[in-house]
Amino acid sequence: MQPPYQGAKKPMTLRVCILAAGFFIGEFNQEATNHESDSVPVHRLRLQARIVQASVCPDALKNVKGTVRRRMIREAWENGQYDEMPEELKEAAVSEKVRAAMGRMHPQCMGGEYLPDYAPGEVEIARIELKSTTGDVISIRARTDRDGIRYRIVDEYGTEFDFSPRQSELPLSMKELVALIDGAAPEGYDRRGLGLCYTIANYECSNDLEDWMRDFSRVESDVYTQLSAHYRLVVNEWFDGECEKSRLRDEGGED
Repeated sequence: MQPPYQGAKKPMTLRVCILAAGFFIGEFNQEATNHESDSVPVHRLRLQARIVQASVCPDALKNVKGTVRRRMIREAWENGQYDEMPEELKEAAVSEKVRAAMGRMHPQCMGGEYLPDYAPGEVEIARIELKSTTGDVISIRARTDRDGIRYRIVDEYGTEFDFSPRQSELPLSMKELVALIDGAAPEGYDRRGLGLCYTIANYECSNDLEDWMRDFSRVESDVYTQLSAHYRLVVNEWFDGECEKSRLRDEGGED
């Protein structure tokens, strides 16, 4: 099935794009998880060099907050239709009117749109996208100053995050960023690790393993291109381990 605007010969209207957002939510929720693992390289590159080289359309996606809009932009770029999209949908943030209209299509269309604005010179280096009711997003950001590179983690609710390092002289390697994510904890969570803690919290509330939990938390990055594959592997190992524990408990109860 093709996106609603694919093959359009005229510039896409804002209304058409907002309607298309509902399509992307459906695609997002049905998308199969790729379980292949990738190696975790250690690179020492300048922050800007990482950003320019990492993405198919780095300038188009740079600091766009909304998850659905990011998917729409990437799809339009890959199909040669980026220039046809309304300019407002390409901005880092959209107006409250557009946010509300997207939310009426589906609550998950608002995911990421309520993140704090970027500080001058700040860029997103990774994000955790949740399949919660409103598609909540946690954004990991970096900016350079005279002392090096400073990091912060923000979400759409003003949550405080405990993490390290908060500053580095050189850009983080892939391995170092993984260590930052795995060691980070949101306020109110006893468990650390942003790649898994939200999924585990949902599991502990329901105490029922369902296949959708594999994709509840998605770690994405346009800067560290193998980060997503790494965390798919992490989540799948956790899920399979919990399934095995559940099987053993069930077998023990039958004796």
